[in-house]
Amino acid sequence: MNPTPNRRILVIDDNASIHSDYRKILGVDLAAAPAQTSARAAFFGEAAPDHEKGEGSFQLDSAYQGEEGLQRLRDALAKKEPYALAFVDVRMPPGIDGVRTARKLWEIDADLQVVICTAFADYSWDDLSRELGRNDKLLILKKPFDPIEVVQLATALTEKWNSARRERENMAELRRAEQEARSYSASLATFNRALMTAKASAESNSTAKSQFERKLAAVLEASSAALLAALEQGSEPGGDAERAQRSLAIASSLCSEIHTTAHNLALQAGLDLEAFELSSERYSPGELLDALALRWRDRAQARGLRLSCQGLGVLPHSVRGDRLLVEGVLDALLDNALRFTSTGSVRVEAQMPRADADMDTAIVYSVVDSGCGIPPEHQAGVFEALTSAPESLARGEGAHYSLHTARRVARFLGGDLEFESTPGQGSSFLLRAPTGELAGVEFGVYPQAPLPRPGNVRASEELRS
Repeated sequence: MNPTPNRRILVIDDNASIHSDYRKILGVDLAAAPAQTSARAAFFGEAAPDHEKGEGSFQLDSAYQGEEGLQRLRDALAKKEPYALAFVDVRMPPGIDGVRTARKLWEIDADLQVVICTAFADYSWDDLSRELGRNDKLLILKKPFDPIEVVQLATALTEKWNSARRERENMAELRRAEQEARSYSASLATFNRALMTAKASAESNSTAKSQFERKLAAVLEASSAALLAALEQGSEPGGDAERAQRSLAIASSLCSEIHTTAHNLALQAGLDLEAFELSSERYSPGELLDALALRWRDRAQARGLRLSCQGLGVLPHSVRGDRLLVEGVLDALLDNALRFTSTGSVRVEAQMPRADADMDTAIVYSVVDSGCGIPPEHQAGVFEALTSAPESLARGEGAHYSLHTARRVARFLGGDLEFESTPGQGSSFLLRAPTGELAGVEFGVYPQAPLPRPGNVRASEELRS
């Protein structure tokens, strides 16, 4: 919506009768005024003003000296009611003259239209040019002036001021529109980049899923073939009874491996860590080691392996954390170690390395086996969803199904899971599990009797070192 046209005029003249003349000439009762404003409306394509309601009339303010006029201009700008035009008399003793007043008016408001009114040749045009410069906002009106001339000047110059304002507003609107267009374009570009990233992520997930499914199919095919072969050997008529018994034992072992594989795959596919709420209850690392030894002892013995769980150095009697998740990771590591170890031993070791200032206090659990080890070319993929070759199942060795999930859980706990392996010598998986605050906690050597309570934190540090 267009703003109301500004027809505010400031008259600066030391003669009171001049002010009265301006009001008569520019008032709504002047016969010439309706004609002039109607002509102006027709020229600019506007609706003709209703003079009976005061529309299209000018609003005049008076000042009788130059300094007074300057102050009125400042006050008007402060109220955001600027003047469009000022009629300024040249001679206004004892104050500053009209030329100096005009120059100061423009210093306050550079957009103000000014008409210099003079009855004498006080300044030539060259003098005015030197004083005020070539200014398109300046006109000179000689006294005595014709009323129609005053009306024409007032109408034309106020409209000039309003046109300039509309042009500035239009330019500002264009700049705002351009900025909005640029912002919208930038938003579209950002949105397009996000879509491309999402698409790339979806394609990557789809590729990973396809690879997983191909590996899974290969594993199941190999395990099924091995199982069928073992069953056929065990059921051959007239065959060796000992051989048949051995084949059935292999078949039973393969069924167990397939069951474990299916369980791990289901856990891996369905585990939503975001749905878990970590526990911060206290639990005993020594009791955790005891539980692991009890749970896996029979399986180790069935495979002819030695299983040990021990602490290296002193351990805290209790720590804060989620025991179930820590124990679940260790179960996965033990399952992996026992399946890949045919002779020798599997041991679980717990120790507290010297605390680093940049790291939280943690217990490091090591699951060490004397198995076949991991070839260097396969080590980079140990923590992927499926890593073992299909023929490993045919040999009854299982696959690394649970390691991918184990590492996810370890990092969810705030720790990590790493490994070291030498082909032919075995592997060592290290779980770093945060302990929480240990102030005031007793330390002891597992599984021996606990040491006396340390008197202070320094004593605890000395024990651990």
